[in-house]
Parts: sequence; structure tokens; C-alpha cells
Amino acid sequence: MSNKKQKKFLSGLVGYFKDVRAELKKVVWPTFKQIQNNTAIVIISLLLVGAMIWVIDLGFGKTLGLVVDSADQNIQMQDDASFPEGFDTEGLDNIDLDESSEIPDENVDLEGAEDTEGEAADDQATTSSENESSQSE
Repeated sequence: MSNKKQKKFLSGLVGYFKDVRAELKKVVWPTFKQIQNNTAIVIISLLLVGAMIWVIDLGFGKTLGLVVDSADQNIQMQDDASFPEGFDTEGLDNIDLDESSEIPDENVDLEGAEDTEGEAADDQATTSSENESSQSE
């Protein structure tokens, strides 16, 4: 940098800090008592808002608990009422419905049961042709 640019830069920097100092002298600073009062107001406000949020959260939690309990009771009532009147449920207690019970999968190939309609038609045709040939003899 040239000497003129350095002097211009330094004078601008010094002028900036002089202006900052002048503006800070215009500021009306709060007294210690005002700072204490404002701090107390902020702390009390935080405690009040926190307490209100806690009470609202507690209310929502209790309400949600009641809704869930009510839903569980409705499901239990539906389970109890799922059998028609007069249906004998004594033997149902002995039924074991755990995961070891074999329930056929819909996607399992049932050993040659792919085209049962076609095979049935072939079987009928064979049987009818055998009957005709036996009758003609």
C-alpha cells in the first residue's frame, strides 16, 4: 500500500472509534437498582410460564391416559362380545394359538394343485368316455 492510502485508512479507523466513544457517552445506562428489578421480573416471568406449561402438559397427559384406558376397555368389551349368545366357549380355552401352530400360507404351492379345474374337466371326459365304451359292449 502506498503511504497516502495507509494514512487515509488509519485516519478513518481513528475517526470510527471517536464516533463510537461519542455515541456511548449519549447512552443512558440503567442504575444498579433498575438492573435488579428487571432481572427479578425476568426470573419471575420464566417461573410463571414454566409452571403454566407444566400444568398444561400434566392435563394433556392425564387426558391422554383416560382416552387410552377408555379405548382399552372398549376393545376388551368388544372381545368379550365377539361370540353370539348361546355359543359354547368352554372348549376354546384349550386351543393353543401360539406361533408354533401351523397356518397354511396363501403363497405356498399345494403340490400339483395348480390347475385343478383343467384336471377335473379331463377326469370327467375320461370317465364319460369309459362309461360310453362300457355301455356299447
